[in-house]
Amino acid sequence: MGRKAGVVLAIALVALAILPAMASASLTNEYGLNYAGQSACFGCHGTGDAAKFTALHSGFVTQGITPSLPDTWTMIRAAGNPPQVPGTGGALFDGGGEYSISGLTWLTLGNYNANSATEYLFFKGTTDPTKMPWNLIEGLAAEPNGEWMIAAEEPGTGLLDVSYGCQRCHQLGSTLPKASATAVAAVPNPAATIAVSATTARQWARNDTKTAAEFMTDASVSYPGMSIQCESCHGTGAKVTGGHMGSGTNVNTTLEVLGQSQVCGQCHGSYTTVAGTAGLNYGYTPNLPLRDFVDVNGVTGGQSYTKIPTVDEFMAAPTAYWMFPNGSNARGNHYYYNEWAASAHSYRSALIKTDPDAMAYQAAGNGHYSTKNMDPNLSGCYKCHTGEGYLKSKGAKIADNFTPTVDNVGYMGQECADCHTGHPSAVGAEDTVREPDQAGERSATGLSKGNDSICEDCHNWQYEIFGTTPAYAPVADLAAHASPSHPQRETLEGRSMVEIADAGQFMPGAKCEECHMPKTNKNANRISHGMKPMLPGDAETWMTAAGGAYKGEDSCSNCHGGATRTELQGSIDDWQAEATMQADKAAAAIKSAQKRKEYSLTDKKKPGYTLVGKATWNYKVFENDASSGVHNPRYIAAGLVKATALAKSVGGSFKVIAASPLVKLGRTGFVSGKLVNGDRSSAVGAKVVLYKNGKGTKQVAMTDAGGAFSFPITAKGRYTVVWQRASDKITHLMSATVTVR
Repeated sequence: MGRKAGVVLAIALVALAILPAMASASLTNEYGLNYAGQSACFGCHGTGDAAKFTALHSGFVTQGITPSLPDTWTMIRAAGNPPQVPGTGGALFDGGGEYSISGLTWLTLGNYNANSATEYLFFKGTTDPTKMPWNLIEGLAAEPNGEWMIAAEEPGTGLLDVSYGCQRCHQLGSTLPKASATAVAAVPNPAATIAVSATTARQWARNDTKTAAEFMTDASVSYPGMSIQCESCHGTGAKVTGGHMGSGTNVNTTLEVLGQSQVCGQCHGSYTTVAGTAGLNYGYTPNLPLRDFVDVNGVTGGQSYTKIPTVDEFMAAPTAYWMFPNGSNARGNHYYYNEWAASAHSYRSALIKTDPDAMAYQAAGNGHYSTKNMDPNLSGCYKCHTGEGYLKSKGAKIADNFTPTVDNVGYMGQECADCHTGHPSAVGAEDTVREPDQAGERSATGLSKGNDSICEDCHNWQYEIFGTTPAYAPVADLAAHASPSHPQRETLEGRSMVEIADAGQFMPGAKCEECHMPKTNKNANRISHGMKPMLPGDAETWMTAAGGAYKGEDSCSNCHGGATRTELQGSIDDWQAEATMQADKAAAAIKSAQKRKEYSLTDKKKPGYTLVGKATWNYKVFENDASSGVHNPRYIAAGLVKATALAKSVGGSFKVIAASPLVKLGRTGFVSGKLVNGDRSSAVGAKVVLYKNGKGTKQVAMTDAGGAFSFPITAKGRYTVVWQRASDKITHLMSATVTVR
């Protein structure tokens, strides 16, 4: 297809117009698959979520030309009258084409009213069943801004037309011939009853009262099966007595079927054909394994669709790979399914890596979670680590009739349906993605603020899900897994660290997906679903190496347009270097503190248990947040500095405590001292509080760079100083008493 075809499908698959009413007959195709048809579905599901569907998928193809052409036009032809070139291979024109507006029957692909460009088909008809009777005009599109694009990219060539070839996804029940396919098995669908042959018609579903010959000569025969209908996702192709609601066919309604990403991946993916089948996803219905029809890991152009190259591999052949070294789309068009398959979201915990339904990420040996081993009572983890658990805990309609057990969850990873609603009202509409947890519900239980992004529903420290509170405990091995797990939400909001003030967001208003899902592919028209940020430095290096045709976005420049990619990467490098340096210091301090007498790994009565526990918590926040400081640079650095101070204070003491011997009336004396940490370094920035005659005063001081402090006093008494190493009273260290007369 032409340059706009790819844009239209991935951006939209939309149109506001509803398909025309159809006769009550069921639909069939040249493989013998059967469908109830859209009008039958809308007979019962014509309102609510199903009605929204007409504004998106099922309205992708509409009759006529939208938007309306200027009234003065009678023909569509490029400016300058480029020379006409008679068509070959079933085309009217191979260049310089002119097309009658009223003399041809037209279909519009795409949705002009949903901010997407459109393309156009006209009915040419055919006497050869293996030829598509609809042709696509190359170079004709209507842009969302109202501008008609007519041979804009090749004005010297003008318009031309080609046989329409994207019906397998744009239309219901598409079929094609295949000379080498001589048995029904070429369509691995048990509902298919007609063998594929070299003369099978290249068409799509039609009323079962019509014939393939009529499809070839009468444009109206195409209408009942056109567009992406309900049964593109819900259909089985099976003709039965009765069937769903008396429709004469069975449909998919269960989470077990509709929750699988292959339902979307049948069109929003790239793949190769499984040997011996008719081709790609022809004959596929979502109740069957897509892997029987296509190979999402297939090799095209010398590289697998799901291969994530190393940096060295990519730089050696930068245009050879479908993905960048970070797992983001490099040159794919319909590619969401492939990126997802290679990402951690595709991990299905009920499977093992050799299972045929294990996607590329899991098949490579990645992933570790197991509900049976890690959440056998379904107490919380499964609510995010399995797609079934997430949708059920979310109250999603698709999971209404699903009852989770330890044996039936984990066959879904984080699939398309976990994040995306099944019947969004329009492309880019708020209901395209599920609503994040609101204040007081699910992952935001007990919170006054809801999640800003659906990502935060799972990428949080989970205490709200479990109904528990944080516990600050040391660990024997700092490299071992320890809480808090995935505290991204709390770190973004500046409330994940202990013993420092909350900081709020570093980039207020920025949502997870704005950084983690840029349009990285070379045409910058596909949102990445690898979920990895495209660092500006990487984008500059990789796309420069790939050449000027690579125009993909990085994660920063759209919002920070006043800075170069080099400058933006410099900021990121500085943040990560500072955080990593502070983390290294904290880790060293924690390991050192574990050797001191005041420390205990198990005895909570020892101050070192709490001090090292809290230091470890801050360190693990940094480690488990996994942004190396980018999510909240100043806050993360401050928390790690505090972790170092907490750990160093284990075994600390008052090296000096002294006071003025007497205070005369109207004069000022002082209580002074010096603190040292357990490693004998000066305790810098430590909080000390002055006590007089056993009672706390309101005098608070912070030690200087040498660990020294001083309190002014104006009255005699017995003075002590308390070093508040942490907010917990057990960590407070009291000095000797000094008397002032």
